[in-house]
Amino acid sequence: MVTHYVHQTYAIEHKREILFNDLEQIPCAKIRDAVNFIFNNIERNLSVEEIAQAGDMSQFHFFRMFKKTIGMSATRFHMVQRLEKAKDMLVNSEKPIAGIASDLGFFSQDYFSTNFSKYIGQTPAKFRRTQQR
Repeated sequence: MVTHYVHQTYAIEHKREILFNDLEQIPCAKIRDAVNFIFNNIERNLSVEEIAQAGDMSQFHFFRMFKKTIGMSATRFHMVQRLEKAKDMLVNSEKPIAGIASDLGFFSQDYFSTNFSKYIGQTPAKFRRTQQR
């Protein structure tokens, strides 16, 4: 039986990235636990070791299984989730960009803006302005 995932895809630097809408779509319970851990710790910088522990796997096995199941590395998935949360915060709050970057565990506003621009294709400030129309 072939399982089809309901997902949104985004073109990022000529790669396709998948964002799951529902944890139950993930067939492996250990990977589901790891993804849930990422969602519950979205504001923290997480190491692969921490995420692998949440999935109760060795780092090596976890890295292979996560990428096979989700389609990207755990660190990339975590970054994508943080940037998606940032999009929501930029649109639905008036919090300064530096505050959003800090709330989501980015080391600096510059690091946040660089990653946001690579992912979205525009700076956080421009994204906020275009979404407020």
